[in-house]
Amino acid sequence: LGLVTTEYPQLRYLQLSQQDDNLQFAMVFSSPDTPFYDWVDEKRVEKYKTFFGPGVDADVIKVDKDKRLVAIRLTIL
Repeated sequence: LGLVTTEYPQLRYLQLSQQDDNLQFAMVFSSPDTPFYDWVDEKRVEKYKTFFGPGVDADVIKVDKDKRLVAIRLTIL
């Protein structure tokens, strides 16, 4: 992911959903040492999109502020 922290974010669970006939897949991470603004950095989000291939959109969502859970959500277009 390229996130510089003292401790790497840990994958907690995967979530599958569907919205507007598009399949969505979210990887939810516990991220106690990485600020949310690092996750949503525009250049980083563009890397997520290209890493997962053509026909896939990516965005980052805050799942739980108190538990510091963040997700990379992939949408198959």
